[in-house]
Order: sequence, then structure tokens, then C-alpha cells
Amino acid sequence: MPGLRPIARLALAVLLLPLLLAAAPLRAEITVTDLLDREVTLPRPAQRIVLGEGRHMTVLALLHDDPVALVAGWRLDKALDAPTLAAYRARFPQIDAIRPVGSGNRDISVESVIALQPDLLVLSLMDRGDPGMDRARQQVEAAGIPVVYVDFFSHPQENSIPSLTILGRLTGAEKRAADFAEFYNSRLERITERLADPAITRPRVFIHAHATPQNCCATVGAGVFHDFVTTAGGTNIG
Repeated sequence: MPGLRPIARLALAVLLLPLLLAAAPLRAEITVTDLLDREVTLPRPAQRIVLGEGRHMTVLALLHDDPVALVAGWRLDKALDAPTLAAYRARFPQIDAIRPVGSGNRDISVESVIALQPDLLVLSLMDRGDPGMDRARQQVEAAGIPVVYVDFFSHPQENSIPSLTILGRLTGAEKRAADFAEFYNSRLERITERLADPAITRPRVFIHAHATPQNCCATVGAGVFHDFVTTAGGTNIG
């Protein structure tokens, strides 16, 4: 606008500003439906997460090259086993900065979670229905922190990929989640096709869960590894 006087240029800019703002791309909110059919909305991809299960770090590692950078806190009783933690520490020394937010199988400190000012708390489907955890979830949400339920343990074959997809969306890693889902489903389909012949012998299988304790033995009945055993052609004696 070289031919316009300064006052005219200013007036034209004021008139054009609403149009320019309307045309500018807006960052859309992220909304997912979790494993309890609850809608969870974030204003942007989560960058500061509290994990109700420390083992979900492995899931984040499928989605992000540096999963530790996304985690501000985790529940200590479900943190990683010693060898796995050592391997993570060797690659990501900042893992020791992750703060504990609770202890026990179904216990979490609301105060500790809120103090970390996370943008997302990830809980497991196994937390559902526990009175203490339900109350904690309500208090965390009342503080303005979104809570999402996922499941990689109760029914992993059924819920792992939907849960991975949820976390992929909430952390801005939809493409990597979709790529892994495609890989997973293609291999699962290959296994089920090859085992479709009823003449194939079905071996009896015992899964030794929690194998590190000295006393033998613990195994699973329905759920957890059961579906993997039967899909792989075995009979779970648990």
C-alpha cells in the first residue's frame, strides 16, 4: 500500500484484522473417548503426564523417542522393575526426576498429583470401581486436570490397541500409534489364520506371572495373558 497515507494504512489494517484472524488456522482441542466411555478433552497434546501405572512408560516409548520427557510423576508400586529401570536410566538419566504420587495397588495422592501441575493423569481400567480411586479421580478432575482410563492389563488383546490410539491422540503421536496398530493387527491376523485348522494340537500352558518372587507360583485365569494363550493356540490351565 505504498500510495496510502499512514493514517489510511492504519485504518485499512484495522478493517482487515478481523478477516485475517478468521482466516488464521486455530489449534483444535483434542477429544477422545476412553475405555470407560468418558469424553476427555485437552486443549493441546499432553506434555506433562502423571502415570497411574509406571509400566505405561513402555507404552509411551512406542509413541515417542523420549517418553521420559513427558512423565512428571508415577505411582511407585507400579514403577518399573529394577533391570528395566536401569536400562531406562542408562538411556534417559532424567528418569530419576519423576516424582512418586502414591503407593499400594490402588492408592494415589491427590495432593502430589495436583502439585506437579500435569496436563493429564492416566489411570488403568483396574482402578475402576475402587472407592478411594474414584474419589481421587473426582478430586483431580475438580482441580482442572483431565483423567483418562486405558487398559493394557485386564484385557490386553482387546484393549491394548484402542488404548494406544487414545494415548497417541492425547500426546500428538497419532501417526506412530496408527503404524503400530497396523503392524500389530497384521501379525495377529497371520497367527489366527495359521491356527484355524482344528487338527492342530493345543498344548496346555501355564503362565508363571510375577516370576521374580521366590515362592512359586502365581498364574492368571480369565483376562490378562489368557487371551494371548488361546489366540496362540494353547489351553490356559489357569
